[in-house]
Amino acid sequence: MSAVKMTEGSLLLESCSAPLFYRKSQPSSGDARMFVLLLHGIRFSSENWLSIGTLETLAKAGCCAVAIDLPELGRSKSAKAPAAVGELAPAGFLKEVCEKLNLVPVVVISPSLSGMYSLPFLLEYQALVRAYIPIAPICTEKFTAEQYQSVKTAECQGQVTGRRVWLMLNRSPFPFLSTHDGLIRQQTRLPTAQCPFKCLLKLTLQASLLCLTLSTN
Repeated sequence: MSAVKMTEGSLLLESCSAPLFYRKSQPSSGDARMFVLLLHGIRFSSENWLSIGTLETLAKAGCCAVAIDLPELGRSKSAKAPAAVGELAPAGFLKEVCEKLNLVPVVVISPSLSGMYSLPFLLEYQALVRAYIPIAPICTEKFTAEQYQSVKTAECQGQVTGRRVWLMLNRSPFPFLSTHDGLIRQQTRLPTAQCPFKCLLKLTLQASLLCLTLSTN
């Protein structure tokens, strides 16, 4: 079994009044084969990714994974959020996070509240995103179908030839998606209101590992 190195730290951004807390996992030796950024919902934090084993599992798979506590949540409560809940954060927020933590290109795993951060980042800085895994993210209605369709993806036919992957773990995927629009749709149709969030987090782990397999060149 692969050895794993776990660390904790803080990250000071230009747009935040106080540091953001993060947890990081990586192989204890050798270079990471992929970088993963784990975000979270409004009632959760990086602690959840630690407690269900996601950080450890990704590191054992050869990845460098970072779970941050978003502003005003978890152990980043003293950091002022760049936007109110339900409003879009500047795309540069996650760009700065990824660049300062050397997570480029990055696989972004984005549940719930974190959509207000991840969607602007995805749409403005596609070149920095290796794969994107949304789990019922908020703020999807703030972008047009044309904006979503501008995200370059590849159709899945046994293997992936492009760089970005969408895995929709939600009962209602974006309404404009179809089987002919070139988007990869490994979907688990799940009534989220009836499913404990811990279950969603475990499904996210499974999805992230699938994503890592699909997006490896």
